[in-house]
Amino acid sequence: MNDLQICKRIAEIEGVKVESIEFSHVPLWRVDCGRRFEYNPLTDDALCFALMVKYKVWRWSNPYCGVFNVCIKGVQGWITSTTFNKAILLAIIEAHKDGNAGAI
Repeated sequence: MNDLQICKRIAEIEGVKVESIEFSHVPLWRVDCGRRFEYNPLTDDALCFALMVKYKVWRWSNPYCGVFNVCIKGVQGWITSTTFNKAILLAIIEAHKDGNAGAI
């Protein structure tokens, strides 16, 4: 999945209405009361942390090899990425795959 697909899937899971604007440096905008706000949990650490807490994502990282591993209830094994935020979001997406949303 590319970054835009990850952000869109997280928005779907969260029930956040988002839209893409062509030629914008921000991949997605959250629409709230007719106003637009940037929605990018890959770069917004506060949003990503809130999602991590909400979905009870556990982390383990090895700073020496530059890989971040996280686990989440309902998903077998570790989700690995080179960035912490991406690992968290991929774990949440994996937990919601194939109707597993109730496992969280």
